[in-house]
Order: sequence, then structure tokens, then C-alpha cells
Amino acid sequence: MSARSEGKKVLYNKVGGLVVHGSADTYQRHRCRCDECRTANTAKVSAARTRRIKQGVPAGVKHGVSTAVNHGCHCDVCTQAIAERNRLASQERRNRPLAADDKRHGTVNGYVSWWCRCEACLNAMRRYKEERKGIK
Repeated sequence: MSARSEGKKVLYNKVGGLVVHGSADTYQRHRCRCDECRTANTAKVSAARTRRIKQGVPAGVKHGVSTAVNHGCHCDVCTQAIAERNRLASQERRNRPLAADDKRHGTVNGYVSWWCRCEACLNAMRRYKEERKGIK
């Protein structure tokens, strides 16, 4: 059955090959970010994660490493290790300011994740908070 008969959008990539929208392959290999490709990729990633969690932590994998967590382990050792890793990463970002030409300036991400308090990041956070107030 051809892609056209399935009702999916069809494009050709730079070398003339067929690119079908609505597939995880198009999302991953061709970097398409249309709604159909995003949905297909999300479904594929979710199914893979569910499969890994059902299989459990493979034999020989140490607890306290991201591999164990990726397989769904939430034991105290793994939970504490991931929390510590995230805390250290946050601390590192706080101690390493954004470069002046960094594209994250003027974003909520720059304010929250990178602890940037430049005027552009402050304004982005103010706008975000004002928008959130309007939603409630």
C-alpha cells in the first residue's frame, strides 16, 4: 500500500527519496517536527520505554546509574543517585553564566535553568508569570 493511499503527506528529501509524514523515522532521521511526526515519535518512544520497564533492570546493571533508572528502577539507591546528579548539574549551570550571545537569553529557560538574571531573562519570566495569572 503506498503512502498516498494511506492519506499521509508525502515529500521528497534532498536526494529525491520518499519521505512520509506521520512516522517516527521521519521525525528522527529527517528532523520533521510536524504534528503527525511528533505524535508518531512520541508513541514509539513511549512503547519502547514501557517495554524496557516491563523487562526490568538487566542483570549486571549497577543500581544508582541512569541505565537502571531508564529501565524503571525507583529503588532508594537509584532515586538518590539521580537526585544528586540533577542537583550537581543545576549547581554547575548556576556557576557558569550564559555567554552574552547565547540564544537562551530572554527565555524562561535562561531564567529558571541557567539562573540568568539579565534584563531580558527577567522580562521573559515576568511575561510568563503574567500569562499564567491570566489562565487561572
